[in-house]
Amino acid sequence: MSIGSGHLRGLQLERDDLHREVKRTLSSRVVQSLMYDPAGRIERQSIQRDKAPAALSMRRYRYDAAGQLTQIEDSRKGATDYRYDPVGRLIEAIAPGLRERFAFDPASNIVDPGRPENARAQAGLAARSESTLPASVPKVLGNLLREYAGTHFDYDAQGHLIQKRSPAGTQRYEWDAFDRMQAAQVEEGLRRSASSYYYDALGRRIAKEVNGARTVFGWDGDTLAYESDEARSTHYVYEARTFVPMAQYVTAPVEGIETPVACEGNRYRPEDDPLQRVPVPVAQGDARVMFYYCDQIGTPLMMTDEAGEVVWEAAYKAWGETREVIERASAASGGAVARNALRFQGQQVDDETGLHYNRHRYYDPVSGRFTSRDPIKLAGGSNIYQYADNPTGWIDPLGLAKRCGCPCGVEPHGNQPSPRPSGYQSHHIIQDRWAEANEIEGYNYREAPAILIPQNPIHKAISDSQNARRDAMTAAGQNPWATSIQDQFNYSSQDMRAAGISDDCRKSALKKAYKYFDKLGAIK
Repeated sequence: MSIGSGHLRGLQLERDDLHREVKRTLSSRVVQSLMYDPAGRIERQSIQRDKAPAALSMRRYRYDAAGQLTQIEDSRKGATDYRYDPVGRLIEAIAPGLRERFAFDPASNIVDPGRPENARAQAGLAARSESTLPASVPKVLGNLLREYAGTHFDYDAQGHLIQKRSPAGTQRYEWDAFDRMQAAQVEEGLRRSASSYYYDALGRRIAKEVNGARTVFGWDGDTLAYESDEARSTHYVYEARTFVPMAQYVTAPVEGIETPVACEGNRYRPEDDPLQRVPVPVAQGDARVMFYYCDQIGTPLMMTDEAGEVVWEAAYKAWGETREVIERASAASGGAVARNALRFQGQQVDDETGLHYNRHRYYDPVSGRFTSRDPIKLAGGSNIYQYADNPTGWIDPLGLAKRCGCPCGVEPHGNQPSPRPSGYQSHHIIQDRWAEANEIEGYNYREAPAILIPQNPIHKAISDSQNARRDAMTAAGQNPWATSIQDQFNYSSQDMRAAGISDDCRKSALKKAYKYFDKLGAIK
């Protein structure tokens, strides 16, 4: 990639036969290596500095029979263990010096562990001395969390969080008619601020002002392309078609954006577009480049500079709140201190409030939930404030609907691992029963594309949707198998999306299925 004054920076990726990344070489100084288990999940991750005798970082991931992450061994931070309830919700995370426990009500609202009364009205029960709420008020009402971990939450009539009260102080929020946060006031000890937030016509945040200091943001579709304040402009590079950062480069701040003057007949020239212009290089003569290293779901763990020195690293609590952030000066970058605002995929932290901007909503990593209703309502799930059942295997880069953060293998059914990895199923993209009922010439169930997915909850969700659709058609007097192949592709796409399969996996699966059935002449 070309950065700053035109100098080239190398990022070399090596992939295996399944097109999975196995090696990444960064600026010829640091190499990241990845190993996978039979289910396609990351099993080992090592980061090695060139010619160094020991690894810079080594991580090992372990999973249970249901495919859930149970342990991470980290050479820099120690081991973290995870426990889940029978439906896959995270109930405990144990890291060196920290033990977190979680409980949920039947709607999957997070509540204080050991206090089941939080999930229902407390009529007839004595009020606890530390609570300022009367006993008749439930701690969760209509999926609105009223109290959690000593913090009280207040909402407006539209379900927006408007106030957080904790022992540290108070935060207040204001919202516009489009469900976007307009302003925030923070009064917490030494942390005091007044902030305003601004958005474009697509609802993307393009600027914020905190105590009079402005930061502007630029976008590439739904991914944050750059942010610029009075001191620097930080640009982000991501893995293809994802929200996982690969690198950032820092230049001088953007001085301003003018409107280009164009006349009829003029051709558009990208180099003349003020939004495409690279700012004037920094005093050192070029952009400062730093490289990301992320965990199994794409959360930044560490950054190195071009010399291979660790200049930024973070340790997180279970739901994305940082326990510790270490920012170091980079000698290779003229003594500049590294910074990183990216958190879970699609999120950027606001230091003034501690909230994470998540494209369509704001996420609170302390309570592990969103601060406003889901814009797509129940299409994003039955709980319109929930982030995910667990943050170790699910992501929500757009703030709309959770999806599986794990890789999934799309191969001919007969090529899938046998026996299957524990807790996994090989699922035909186009139902085997439909192909047989419609007598597709040349069809072979072992050669037909299938996707390897967790039995619970993804495969179960797809099966439940298929069964419900067939039952409805049968009840209406229709043959559930007398549908077109176009219908089958539409059903398959809808079912995979609703079950939380990532867009990349879904599109890859549909593409391979289309090629297979087109080769058989089944697509007219």
